[in-house]
Amino acid sequence: MTIHLELWQARDTDPETSKAAARQSKFRWHSDCDRLLEEFRRAGASGLTDYEAAVRCGLAASGFWKRCSDLRAAHRIVPTGESRLGPAGRAQMVSRYSEASQ
Repeated sequence: MTIHLELWQARDTDPETSKAAARQSKFRWHSDCDRLLEEFRRAGASGLTDYEAAVRCGLAASGFWKRCSDLRAAHRIVPTGESRLGPAGRAQMVSRYSEASQ
């Protein structure tokens, strides 16, 4: 399952090292989104918080919240209207896999 969203790219004026980093992050970005999306799919109608999805696929130490935001913006996951307490004791939005993702 591949996600097709627009990615930022390096500017023409950026050094070659920045351009190389942009190319490498593009592949990691897709991989991270695919992994998160699969966890939301597996969770079914009960959904997951962004953090729960990240823990399940081993991305909790990265910028997973941005990838989940990207997935919501693309309507690949949708908010359920529910919330759960996160590890810091604060309410976190629950999202579920969108049928539009199929």
